[in-house]
Order: sequence, then C-alpha cells, then structure tokens
Amino acid sequence: MKTTGEKNLLVRILRDYQVINFMKLIIMLGFSVLIAENAVAKDTVIKTYSGSGGKNTRPFTVKDGWEIQWDADGDIFQLYLYTSTGDLEGVPANQMGSGEGASYQAKGGQFYIQVNAMGKWTITIIQTSEQVSNSTEENNQSNSSSESPFQAKTGTPVTAIAAAAWSCVENILQDDHVTSAPN
Repeated sequence: MKTTGEKNLLVRILRDYQVINFMKLIIMLGFSVLIAENAVAKDTVIKTYSGSGGKNTRPFTVKDGWEIQWDADGDIFQLYLYTSTGDLEGVPANQMGSGEGASYQAKGGQFYIQVNAMGKWTITIIQTSEQVSNSTEENNQSNSSSESPFQAKTGTPVTAIAAAAWSCVENILQDDHVTSAPN
C-alpha cells in the first residue's frame, strides 16, 4: 500500500511528465509555423514571352523586386525596358551569341519590353520571393479559409506564441504548487 507522500510524489511526477510533453508540443508547433511561413515564399512567373527577331511585348505589371530571365539563340540579343508611358527605364540585356541570363529589377510598375534579336528567344518575368512573401502575408490577413492554419500568416510573432505557451506551462505548474519547470 502506498503512503500519501508516495501518491503525491507519483502525481507530481505524472504532472511533470505532462508539462514536459506539453512544452515539446508547443516547441514543435512553433517550429512548424516558422517553417511553414518561410516555405510560403516562392518566385512567381508573371508572364512568359517567346518569338524570334524584334518585337515589343504587351505591358505587364510587377511589384518592387522582380527579374527578367531569358534564353536566346542567335547572334544578337538585346532587351530594352520601357515604362508604360514609353520612357526608357534601362537595357537589361545586351548579349552577343546564344545563351541564358537574368537581370534583377528593384523598382516595380507597369512596363513593356522591346526585344531586338537575331534568332529565337524566350523571356520570363519573375516576381521574386521577397515580394511574393509580402503579398501572401497581406492575402492571409484576410483570413483565407483555403489554407491550413500552419501556412497562414497570422501576424502573431513567434515570440508572442512562445510567451503564451510558457504562460500556460506556468499555470499548470502553479496548479501543482511547483515554482519552476522540472529539471
């Protein structure tokens, strides 16, 4: 037969075991949220153009932080980037011979590209992950129901989640009259 002291000790050990498992769960959930938030960020294809020789693309709209990628066959390949009002913004590509390349553009807006080429080419407009991540966060704040709660960005910092979890642990410990976490 167990004494009252032994029963109390067993209850405390069981309680400590539950607290430790609860803390492990909270830590795993915190890491899952952090990993899911970082995994959401991806580069997104805005538009792909292809052809041969010279051509002006249709206008496209991008946010700050985007890239022009190309693959060209032929002796010459040049890209001229224009604003939607026709002002020359820059020359992202000026290449002799076949090859691939990319040019990062920091400033967003509405643009079109004038292609000057001898041979076939493909151009892809990419919105980089930094901007996609920010726009995804804005969309998630509208509480999209199509996403898992582990993928949705709630706007709650991970440190706030950890503090709330620790507060729960402290409440459990106080209920059992323990003043610190088990060793």
